[in-house]
Amino acid sequence: MRKLQFSKDFSSAECHFITANDIRFAYKSFGLPTGTPLIHLTHFRGTMDHIDPEVADRIAARRPLIIFDNIGVGRISGEIPKSFHEAASAYASFIQALELDLVDIWGYSMGGCVAQMLSLNYPNLVRRLVLCCAPPSIGKGVTPPSVSAFKKIATAHTDQQVLSSFLRYCFTSSAESQEAGRK
Repeated sequence: MRKLQFSKDFSSAECHFITANDIRFAYKSFGLPTGTPLIHLTHFRGTMDHIDPEVADRIAARRPLIIFDNIGVGRISGEIPKSFHEAASAYASFIQALELDLVDIWGYSMGGCVAQMLSLNYPNLVRRLVLCCAPPSIGKGVTPPSVSAFKKIATAHTDQQVLSSFLRYCFTSSAESQEAGRK
């Protein structure tokens, strides 16, 4: 494993950069400096700033955690991948550039779809897979989600538009659910 710098927690983690396959990846590593790293793959249009620090810190108290922005979003260069397969290939290159031999993957929402492809296409790299709010990524009988919700999120230009479309797509209309989404 490359000599990664692991900060204590989310708030003290510095942003680092590494290039893999002509993509400049921005990432943060924090938590325990030993053990199998857990790599977080975030949701559509997600960046490492979208992760809940309290959840991340609880995980990082027990193991190394690496978070990063999606390609073409936030501080990472490149074009947004056109498929889960393409994203998985790029993220495998990122993991290999970090000189990690074996990782666990935590995929959230669209990141879970990419995580499935990553584990299928790079079985020697992925030890365990944790999927949260993720549908099957591909396969016979898999019905993709409505693209209209993705289009609203993708075309949002202001922070308020992103928040509004995110709350509509990822949370129910109840006051409690909407409040949880805002947090």
